[in-house]
Amino acid sequence: MPLKNPVAPKFGEWLLYLMPRQERLEFSRELTSDYREAIRKFGLFGADMTFYLRIGICFWPRIRRSLVYGAGITAGIKLLLSFVSIIARNS
Repeated sequence: MPLKNPVAPKFGEWLLYLMPRQERLEFSRELTSDYREAIRKFGLFGADMTFYLRIGICFWPRIRRSLVYGAGITAGIKLLLSFVSIIARNS
């Protein structure tokens, strides 16, 4: 039985609010229309999974950048500590 007025998953909508406003508005319109089409093609569960997957794809560049930046800082701190321990041993 098709839904008359399908509503996107609330948690997914909340995740969209973590995006900058302009990006969120553009992406939200596109996602909503795609969500309705996905319900017809894949059913409610498939449409929900597609919705979350698309949000994940949207956030991946930001997450990856944060991980790389964090790994760079961690590597820098480890290198600095290594130098400090070498200098301390040689003193």
